[in-house]
Amino acid sequence: MQPEAEPGSVLVFRWRGATIAKHAAILATPTTMIHAIEGSPVSEVSLSPWWRRRLAGAFAFPGDPLPLQGGGRNATDLDGRLQQQPHTSSAG
Repeated sequence: MQPEAEPGSVLVFRWRGATIAKHAAILATPTTMIHAIEGSPVSEVSLSPWWRRRLAGAFAFPGDPLPLQGGGRNATDLDGRLQQQPHTSSAG
């Protein structure tokens, strides 16, 4: 079983396909995020299918990237849940 990304994780989004991620949000609950867009106030909004299609990655802050199940570029297979894979350290 893979542990879930927790509230407080940073989410990054791509506006289009394989472009670089240019938008960030904070995971508030497994189904909501906190973000702001120019001209709008900071808001807690649903992590809707529209946002999930653009999800590029999730990060524990501070910490290492949390790889998205399914490769990340198009994270529609997450069924409403962000998941991380176990982290293995190469430090010895």
